[in-house]
Amino acid sequence: MHELTIDPSKMNGILVLKETITIQNASELKETVLHALDEVNSLFITHDLITSCDISYLQILIATHKYAEKIRKSFKVIGRHPQIFLNIITSSGCTPFTWIEEDSIINRSKEGRNG
Repeated sequence: MHELTIDPSKMNGILVLKETITIQNASELKETVLHALDEVNSLFITHDLITSCDISYLQILIATHKYAEKIRKSFKVIGRHPQIFLNIITSSGCTPFTWIEEDSIINRSKEGRNG
C-alpha cells in the first residue's frame, strides 16, 4: 500500500501513498510514518495515487507535522493533490498548512477551472 524510498545518506525519504487511506488503515499509516521519520531528517509524502481518503488521513498528516517539529525534522506533502484530499481540506474548515506544497493546490484549482 505504501512505498518508502530513503536516499543513501538517510537525509531524505519519500513516502508514496497509494490506494485507500481511511480510519480502517490509519493505524498502519501512522506506524509507517513514524518509522520513516525515525529513519530520515526530511520526510516527503506524495499521495497522488490514493483513490480514497477520509478525515483521519488529514489528522495523521497534522499529527505528523507536529511530531516532526518536536523532534526537529522536516515534513512536507508534495506533488499533485487528489481532488478528494482537497475536498477534505475545504470541508474541514482548516486554514492553509505550510507543510502542504501550495503550488500543487493552486495548479490543481486552475486545472479544474480550465478543464
